[in-house]
Amino acid sequence: MLSGILLVGALGVAMTAPASREIPQHQQLGAAIDHSAPGWRTPPSPDAVAQNFPGFAMAIGISGEVALECRVVVLGPPQGCKVTAVAPEGLGFERAGLNVAATGVARPAIMDGVQVTRRIAFRILFSTDTIEETADEPSPYSGPPPSAAALALAKQIVTQDLSVIMANEEESLLNGLAPSRIEIVRQWLREKRPLGDNEYIERQALAIARLSSEDEMIAYLSDGTPSRTPTEDEWLRVTSDFPSRSDEAKWIGLRNRYCARWSCHLPAEDN
Repeated sequence: MLSGILLVGALGVAMTAPASREIPQHQQLGAAIDHSAPGWRTPPSPDAVAQNFPGFAMAIGISGEVALECRVVVLGPPQGCKVTAVAPEGLGFERAGLNVAATGVARPAIMDGVQVTRRIAFRILFSTDTIEETADEPSPYSGPPPSAAALALAKQIVTQDLSVIMANEEESLLNGLAPSRIEIVRQWLREKRPLGDNEYIERQALAIARLSSEDEMIAYLSDGTPSRTPTEDEWLRVTSDFPSRSDEAKWIGLRNRYCARWSCHLPAEDN
């Protein structure tokens, strides 16, 4: 599978410049550069693709592709971008593609030494295969095991805040879904992981106990104010030995259920 940014001929985002009226910027760039097409000074990176990958699509393993058209006016992010095609629809790849495009630095066209505005077209591929291949594996957790008292405090926190924790996870997964699909998928998620899932509670409690001191947890239970918010790297570190695919069958079932109702395929997969 190719990089998260679709490659065509060379490393970078596939870009073409449709015929359009040039708009002089009245900025003489010197005789050294007489003519040049628009291009990328710094293309959007695979990291930008990974960071913007729609949560639900990632969870159930669906790839997506977005075609965009933008203007390149000056050196910087492309402007006035619009999505011209997306597949599959309704999973949030449209917004994700616009966010990824904004991370690149485009170079304007030059005509007769003058900077001109041109429209460009390019595609961004969100590939679950690529994300899995390039993701950094966190180092196995090697810290001390939490005490029984720490685990009891952490479990109390998780049980107390379970509805909030799970609601936050839901919103992260549902973000970007077509509005007409959100409540349907929300119900499916709750069937997959019902409130009170013991395995889920035990895992969350172990992670919190590894991250927090007993004093921090006692203070949180007292006033509800966390002493700090763990970073994503810290959370990955304390959960690195968890069986990440232990509920894979549930996610596969959810994918099958979703794809039976709505399209999940890229155009190339339909041929």
